[in-house]
Amino acid sequence: ESFFCKLQTENKKILRLQYALKWIVQAWNTDDVYDRVIYCSMALEFIVNGEKGKNIFDEYADKAGRGCFTKPERRVLTNSIIEKIEINQSIQKMVQSKLTEVSFGTKLDLLIRRLDIPVSSDEKDLLNKARKIRNELIHGLNMSSISTLQIKKLCGVTSRILMYKLMNELEKE
Repeated sequence: ESFFCKLQTENKKILRLQYALKWIVQAWNTDDVYDRVIYCSMALEFIVNGEKGKNIFDEYADKAGRGCFTKPERRVLTNSIIEKIEINQSIQKMVQSKLTEVSFGTKLDLLIRRLDIPVSSDEKDLLNKARKIRNELIHGLNMSSISTLQIKKLCGVTSRILMYKLMNELEKE
């Protein structure tokens, strides 16, 4: 009972996880495999929301054995990249955000490691495949196929990740 009482909160992190729960329930309840991919993807988006991680500049700094770039250094690097290619302003802003934001995959990997969530390498491959299919669906590209068994496994691993994060957040309450 205390579990359900803790769920009734104004805590934004827990509210986001409630939305994730809504999407994963929809994924389990639909028959269409591609709807399940979208619903699991939506759940995962809410789950990783707010997770910290390294963007492309931080990853490069690590590999180069140097400290993280400062904001002014990032701005100079981003501007020098954008100046080298001729693109319109809206695409420039998109490139800037892609260079400075942390990728979905990075956030998910860090979450799995941080909470020590048991996710096998096959399940990680499945999560990557689902992300690829989601992108293909959203962008109207040719879609990869996914079996009913893989979809059920995707729903299972997404549910597990959600429960680990939810339990972690509720422990803080």
